[in-house]
Amino acid sequence: MTPNQEKLIKQYNENPELVEKVYNKDRGDILQYFINQGLMDYLDEDIFEDYLDLVLYEKLSGKEGEDRYNMAKEISEKYLGSELVFEDGKIYYDADREDLLQIFEDSRDGVRYVADKILSMDDDWWEPYQDVVNKNSFYDDCIESLTNENKMLLANRLNDELLNKQVSPDTDLLEEIAEEQGHPEYVNLSTDLIYNRILDDEDTSKYLLLDETDIGNEMMWRYGDAYNQAAVDDYYKSVMSSIDDFFESDTQPVPNTYKYTSQYTGKEVVKDVLRVDVTKSAIPMLITYLSNWKDSNRYNEDIAYFGSFTALVKQLLDWGELSPVSFRLDDYVGYSEVADTYNEIIVGDVI
Repeated sequence: MTPNQEKLIKQYNENPELVEKVYNKDRGDILQYFINQGLMDYLDEDIFEDYLDLVLYEKLSGKEGEDRYNMAKEISEKYLGSELVFEDGKIYYDADREDLLQIFEDSRDGVRYVADKILSMDDDWWEPYQDVVNKNSFYDDCIESLTNENKMLLANRLNDELLNKQVSPDTDLLEEIAEEQGHPEYVNLSTDLIYNRILDDEDTSKYLLLDETDIGNEMMWRYGDAYNQAAVDDYYKSVMSSIDDFFESDTQPVPNTYKYTSQYTGKEVVKDVLRVDVTKSAIPMLITYLSNWKDSNRYNEDIAYFGSFTALVKQLLDWGELSPVSFRLDDYVGYSEVADTYNEIIVGDVI
């Protein structure tokens, strides 16, 4: 910067109207001169209220590395509130869970609805699927999916329930066993008999677990829980992965608390948020927004109008500069995931 330029900048920052009058130039002309000379960093941006986004765009886009990071931090702290946190070279977005819904596609397949359920702090338990198992599917779902260890536990529980009871031979297998035991009119059960023979037979298993005892209904109830838990786990992974993809995050969002002072009460408010790593995406998003000062058909308000990173992201989505994310909603949950969860939660509760 030459001495004359340094003098001009000082004079302009102190009295812009006078300099414009002396040179017979309007504010836009003066601004363009400083842009062409690469002198934007030395100007008071508040002077250019009507050209704010252009000024910030030139200041930010013309920098690289740490200088760009520090300029983005300065812009964010001045115009976007405290949602963005600049820390140790990283940028985090302390996002209200409801605000994150805007990045999900709002379509008939229900992606945003699912995201809302997953991100909601109000739902302690959500059952996306109802009546997932019935008497017809009971054997395949509730017995065949058991591990050998849990089948043995089930055999013990069933034997305890029917201990000292003469069971009517109401199935082909029970008739066969009754004949073998020497008393065709009833069957004496044992844990070994249940484990090695009865649980391998669908009709007999249903008869003893659903008709002779209530164990089967307990198993169906817990299988439904396992199915829904596995479904919610899958949805959770999809929602978090979608957030990662949208913001180009290297790590999954983590719960965090966000503190601010209410402008209405003056009191400190503590809010539960998700902290999203936006190191790779926040500055490009900011530059993309600021660059839209060029488009008179699209451009309406400068960055000071929005006051938050959330509102800025919404504007980019509305313009089509960003695309909402989606994920696949399957009609059913994978068998292995349900079986693993079912075998875990049934122990100590039903068997």
